[in-house]
Amino acid sequence: MAKKIIIPGRLHAGTTEQIVTGSNEVFDDKRNKTQEAVNDELYETQEVANKAAAESKYYNELTQKAIEGMTVTEQEVLKYSQDVVKHGRAIEKIAEQLGSIYDNDGREEDDEYHGGIKLKPIEESEMDVILGAGTAADDTVYLVLEPETTDNT
Repeated sequence: MAKKIIIPGRLHAGTTEQIVTGSNEVFDDKRNKTQEAVNDELYETQEVANKAAAESKYYNELTQKAIEGMTVTEQEVLKYSQDVVKHGRAIEKIAEQLGSIYDNDGREEDDEYHGGIKLKPIEESEMDVILGAGTAADDTVYLVLEPETTDNT
């Protein structure tokens, strides 16, 4: 490394541009890079973050439009399934804290597993049959759909 020169005060540019140095001439000892390289990395990171934010906003808007296009029953099923997922994650965290050997790798193609639980929307009559026969699956949450009402006004 070059010899260090003691500068007793602030540097002042003697040109009309008022530039003392460039980022390619400033060296960051901690990162072992020029300031120019550090700036380039920060700029690239900011570009990626901006793109991700724009895409996130776009997909959030699409999701909101899709939810608005659902029937009230479909929206309720979505809400309940989100609650089940949230509670399933909380249970998983508790199990991890307790040192459980909780296994969540039993997923199969086309199955909808959320936190190790399969969600199955069914009609009330189907639930009556399952309960009557005692054939409820341990890994399934049955979301009983309310019958659609017709408004005769």
